[in-house]
Amino acid sequence: MTDQEYYEMLLPESRRAIDFDLEDKINFVLSGKFIPYRTADGILQTMEALLKEPRKSRMPCLVVYGDSNNGKTSIIDEFVDRHPPTDGLESDPLPVIDVEAPGGPDTSALYNNILDKILIPYKKSHTLSQKEHLIKYHCANLGTRMLIIDEIHNSLAGTPAKRAFFMNSVKGLGNQLRLNIVVFGVSTALLATSTDEQIQSRFRPIKLPKWLLDEEYANLLASLELTLPFKKHPGISTNAELATKIYDISGGVLGYVVEIVNKCAVNALEKGRERVGLDDLREIQFISPSERRAIEQI
Repeated sequence: MTDQEYYEMLLPESRRAIDFDLEDKINFVLSGKFIPYRTADGILQTMEALLKEPRKSRMPCLVVYGDSNNGKTSIIDEFVDRHPPTDGLESDPLPVIDVEAPGGPDTSALYNNILDKILIPYKKSHTLSQKEHLIKYHCANLGTRMLIIDEIHNSLAGTPAKRAFFMNSVKGLGNQLRLNIVVFGVSTALLATSTDEQIQSRFRPIKLPKWLLDEEYANLLASLELTLPFKKHPGISTNAELATKIYDISGGVLGYVVEIVNKCAVNALEKGRERVGLDDLREIQFISPSERRAIEQI
């Protein structure tokens, strides 16, 4: 890719950021952005298809699982951004609700999170059934069709009986409101959605795998480059040695790949360099996930 081709392919906001002062350029690089790639696009397409399905008593659900920091939350944020709240005149006011699972299989705390998200007041003295009634009443009025729960693996921090009750409560919301339930978590999320055969059969699993050192990884780096405010091609995806070292340090985990690329880009901008190189990777002194684990065990 030539420098001119790179410039023409830059995201519009990245092209505008080229003219920012250094501090604003750095803030732009470090700001959160959704990076499209095949697996994420596939999950988003699957979620879109679920949202369009006719409402029925047994709505299909998903469990998306993968290593920590491997892009799950960015997928949630992108999907929610695509389905924002509306005034309700031409479409449902709140088609999608996203919440984080509480620190354990605490159904009351989950209900609190949902009510907080939709800005419905409740009393601490409210019973579980009263909170459930509020959720059902208001979500029905808001036209909610999908409930997304992140960090579902948190529900494993409890007894089998509490975990089963928690997941049955989630399933009950889906049944009665005819919602698609999509849960995200680390690999143990599969255990959270396996409390019984009914729950397990309801939640279709989709894995977010670690990246391989292949063409798709090179395409990921090329996509990341288009988010950077450089006048010339940064040279990350075309530098085989640099790309390999980033992969090795990141352990193939998406969040670390993005973090390393962004920190290298910031370092290059601060040094007045027109491209990102091995010097930037050395200078940021990034501690790899394996090194972090080793330090934690000391």
